[in-house]
Amino acid sequence: MENNYIPKSRLVLRILAGGYLIYLGIDLITTLKEQTISPIISIGCALLFMAVGAVLLFFSLRSMKNGEFKEAMEEKFEAQEKENKPAEEEN
Repeated sequence: MENNYIPKSRLVLRILAGGYLIYLGIDLITTLKEQTISPIISIGCALLFMAVGAVLLFFSLRSMKNGEFKEAMEEKFEAQEKENKPAEEEN
């Protein structure tokens, strides 16, 4: 059975994106007085950003903690094996 682990670099990017979304949500709330649009819309968007960021951050950190990722070298070896496999089957 083939495991569907994602690259470690993608997990790191997801963690950074989740943290940035949470930061954006907090920043939207702190600049609420300066905004010209409705505060309800701003609060709604801020909560949405923070919720999506928290979910992204949680699942990415959990995957990182559990070791559910591929290392860069593993990816290269798997790509080489896939390239060499059809050539070996023809012989």
